[in-house]
Order: sequence, then C-alpha cells, then structure tokens
Amino acid sequence: MLQGNLADFPLLGILQMLGSTARTGKVLVEHPRGGEIYIASGQVCHAYALSHSGFAALSVLSSIDQAPFDFEQGAQSGEITLDVPTSRLLTDLMGETDAWRPLNARFPDWNARISFNPDWSAHTEGSVSALEWSVLSLVSGDPIHAMVRASGLAPRATLEVLRRFHDEGALIVDTPPLELPRLSLAALPLYSKETEVAFIDAGLHAEWSARLGPLHAEISTPKGQRARFVIRPRENLEGRIALSEAALRALRVGRGTLLSLEFMVKETS
Repeated sequence: MLQGNLADFPLLGILQMLGSTARTGKVLVEHPRGGEIYIASGQVCHAYALSHSGFAALSVLSSIDQAPFDFEQGAQSGEITLDVPTSRLLTDLMGETDAWRPLNARFPDWNARISFNPDWSAHTEGSVSALEWSVLSLVSGDPIHAMVRASGLAPRATLEVLRRFHDEGALIVDTPPLELPRLSLAALPLYSKETEVAFIDAGLHAEWSARLGPLHAEISTPKGQRARFVIRPRENLEGRIALSEAALRALRVGRGTLLSLEFMVKETS
C-alpha cells in the first residue's frame, strides 16, 4: 500500500504518478474535508468529498495541502463521475489548487463563524447576484463548514462569495479560541531510529494537523518525565502512541504506560 502525507507528496503528483503507471485503486485522504479518488487503469473515474462527487469533489481535495493519504491497490468504484483525459483533468486541477490558495489564507479554520457587520449594507459595493444572495442568506453566525454544506454550491464558490463580502467589510469572521487537548495514550514500542518522532493514529493526526499544521507535542509520564516530539501519523493506533525503544527508555516507561500528550503551537520567527 502506498501511503504518505500530502505535505510531502502533493495530490497532483500522486495522480500523475498513478496515471503514468496505469494503476487501479483508491486514494483515501484523511482530513475533515477529505474523501476518496478512484482510478481505473490510470484514469481518474470517480471522486467524493464533502457530499460532492466528480470534479467538485476533486476541487475540495485540491484545497488540502497537508493530510495523510493511502492508496488501496485494486479498489474499484461502482460509480463513474469523471470521464475526461487525465492530462486535461490534471491541468484543470492545477488551476483549482491555485484558486484555493487565497481562500485557505483567508479562511484557514472552517470552524470560524460568519456574521454580518451591523451596518453591512453600507459596506456592500455594487450589485449582488442571485448566487451571492443564496450564500448571504445562510449567514447567521454558523461555522463556515456548516455554510459550505448547506449552500448546495461547490465549496469554492461558497467561499469566493464569503471572501468578496468579507473584503468589503460586510461580514465578520469570528475564529473561536483554539483549545488544545491533553490526551492520554498508551505507549507502544516501535523499532525506529527516529528518537524525536512519535506516531499517533492517522485520523487523530488529520484532525489536528488541519488546525495546527505540522504537529509538535510535549509528552509527559506519570512520574513527571517530559520530552518534546515531532508528531506523525500511522494507521491503526487508536488510543496508543508509538515511540522508538530508545525514546521510551529515555522517558523510563514501557509498553502500555499511559502517556500524556499536549499539542504545542509552534512559534514562527
């Protein structure tokens, strides 16, 4: 099974490689707005994400620049929602990736809530189209992810509308304070030379890397030993955390010891 992270292997490159080698299977992207892409003999034939299928789903997946992915060789879909040459599809997808960048910069957290400026009409410049009204009618203090799902539009189209009216000052983006959890996970020895890396379940990693970016955490033991690690994803680690045997010895703990993990917001200079 081919697996990795989109931070190291961008989606466009993955699809290009699978197309050039005429693979059949499914690419699964683990992310809050992740989904699946099916490939038959190198041809992308179906995609699904955020209740969308076809190219709209591919567009959503192209917005993700960091998340674990797996390629399941031989998996097949009973649906065909994409039927264009792979070369053309990749060109179109490249445009989608570029179009998402300013939207990701403006709305990095889809848990942020959107509301109207009290005098929003004074900030609206020019006419408002029927499509824009349909999005504005959803503004009621709900989080962005709820508006995207409720709009019935392609997610990028919804965010383009929000960006326009936020730029004009008609909308307010209220990002809730980020509460970092303290997790209790059972230690699992791992044969590895990476003594400063710890592995957590891929689903948990996807959830928090989507909000924090590259993950770092402080791990503490019941007796107060502490160390900081880079956190990476690994499949099938629910309730556990895997560290190298050398790292476990340094922490003076063994298999099954409950370790406390607290994510850190990495400061940038």
